[in-house]
Amino acid sequence: MASASKFDRLYRRIIIAKYFTSGWGDADLLRRVVSFRNDNTIDVAKWRTLVSPNHPVTIDKRVKNNSYEVIQGHFTSPMVEWFGSSMLDEIKTARFEAVLPANWKTEKKPMCLHLAGTGDHFFWRRRHLMAIPLIKEYGIGSIMLENPYYGTRKPKEQRRSSLKYVVDLFLMGICLVMESSVLLHWCQNMGYGPLCLHGISMGGHMASLAATAWPKPVALVPCLSWSTASIAFTEGVMTRSCNWSVLEKQYKESRSTSDQGSLYSDLNKIHERRANFPFNFPINTKIGNSKIQFISEFDPGECYPHYDDSATIERFDAFINEPTFEESNDEFKSTLIRPKEFTTTEKQHWLTRGKNFFKKSPKIDRDREHVIEIAKYVFDELTHLQQYPSPTDTSCVIAVVAEKDAYIPRNNVTSLEDIWPGCEIRYLVGCGHVDAFLTKLHVFRKAIRDALERVSQIED
Repeated sequence: MASASKFDRLYRRIIIAKYFTSGWGDADLLRRVVSFRNDNTIDVAKWRTLVSPNHPVTIDKRVKNNSYEVIQGHFTSPMVEWFGSSMLDEIKTARFEAVLPANWKTEKKPMCLHLAGTGDHFFWRRRHLMAIPLIKEYGIGSIMLENPYYGTRKPKEQRRSSLKYVVDLFLMGICLVMESSVLLHWCQNMGYGPLCLHGISMGGHMASLAATAWPKPVALVPCLSWSTASIAFTEGVMTRSCNWSVLEKQYKESRSTSDQGSLYSDLNKIHERRANFPFNFPINTKIGNSKIQFISEFDPGECYPHYDDSATIERFDAFINEPTFEESNDEFKSTLIRPKEFTTTEKQHWLTRGKNFFKKSPKIDRDREHVIEIAKYVFDELTHLQQYPSPTDTSCVIAVVAEKDAYIPRNNVTSLEDIWPGCEIRYLVGCGHVDAFLTKLHVFRKAIRDALERVSQIED
């Protein structure tokens, strides 16, 4: 894998969000989530029929203009049936927004379900950066699902996107899998199709998990994600955003009890199971029927082609202040902020700080490494794609990844083409995670169009 993006590292340093500030969460809930996944994925047919095709969906609002129609609605999360007593009231109701062409270009009505990435609250970002451009460029409709613990589903005591407990992330994931099935069924019932699942970063991985629960061929375009979420929190630049001191403290405190149902007991059972049967291994150079495509072109003018007025640009600048926009020949182009070049003195200063940071007792280092290793296995247990059935037709999968992604490092982890032979991988040459999001959205949208065409051919 290419060297990690310096821009990713720099960007992450200025983000102060801290994850899992209250620790692992309820041990019983963690145990139940693991059992739910294990019990239902053993039987593929059962896994794909947990959600009723006629799950009740309520439409709250419709707004229409000359170009598109916006529909907002809600439904009760299917997970209330299994985890209702453990779910906060705020996350029990799933909310969504659909953005549909005012006039469909073809007899078919292709739709893409977009799942939110980290920090993507409400629908603004996905509506303006993906849904509206997809209508204007390809005539594709979109539907966006609000994540549990985000937007209107965010618990009052939670700060921004910082999940308080590790188990919150797992409950979020299993809810999104089932809730995505509700919306895909709703799309079918409304006569929309072919269908696509898409997401960026965390949203991409959630889309991959959701695709495993759909019983028919579905287009899948996970962007800037990979085969497991463990690498993001235990190896990528987000590692420093996890509150390891609290996780380590709770693990040690739980170790002091002999209770077989303790957190320590549960975590170590997962650790032992995964250590004896690991499924993370280096990327395989023999890719079988999978396709690899390297994308190196850069046309900033294509990034946001639907923005044609300065007011929109100003709103976007206020929303995401990393890129600056300049007007040239009636086109808006983005210029990424480059990482600062440090002087020799500054480099020595940071090097010294780095050495001091690692001047800890061997015992503390080993304890912390052990907890991170356990966390890795726990994340793999519930998020690794090998733990789930393959999508019905992997030829409809187009994954877009950044060559220098420092958020999702792909070294020594099972490759996507090994898990899903026949899928296509498109590499963004020279890109890191953040600059790929800022400059390559047009590539993501093209991949959605291509994947939907493959499903359409299968259905014909």
